[in-house]
Amino acid sequence: MHSLKFAFGAAAAALLAIAAAPATAATVVVPVSFSGGLGTIMAFTVNPADTYDFTFSVVGSNDTLAQMQASTKGPVIQPISFELFSGAPGGGTMLGASVFTSGANLEEVIPTGSYYLELSAVAMKHELVSGSIELSATPEPASWAVMLVGIGGLGLAMRTLRRKQPSAPVQA
Repeated sequence: MHSLKFAFGAAAAALLAIAAAPATAATVVVPVSFSGGLGTIMAFTVNPADTYDFTFSVVGSNDTLAQMQASTKGPVIQPISFELFSGAPGGGTMLGASVFTSGANLEEVIPTGSYYLELSAVAMKHELVSGSIELSATPEPASWAVMLVGIGGLGLAMRTLRRKQPSAPVQA
């Protein structure tokens, strides 16, 4: 009988120890799907102890301008901040970080590859966070050169037209 009470007591103590143990932080990886160059991070409630990584990929041969923004919503709008990494979550290289502010945003020109946006700082637990990632192609250097040659050609054509016009006779 005494050993049965001891077993129940030990089991109860073990359950109490497990329940009282602090919760471990989790990494939440959310893939962002794109439609027409715009990826939306749907609203979700955050826990500052957790890490939130939003993964996306850039495809194509051109560099891409990535414009990212995130915001919080609650009784009082709180500051937020995030960082952009290349590679896979947990092992990437940081490319840039937003300022810790409400409505944080970041712009980076990035090449083809895999990336993730990590929510690095949230002011309060249970904040409602949402955001978007917009990707648009940036012109290659060859495209810029062709545009400059075209503008120079227009300027040359205007100059030659202006020289060919006869001048009015000067009267004394």
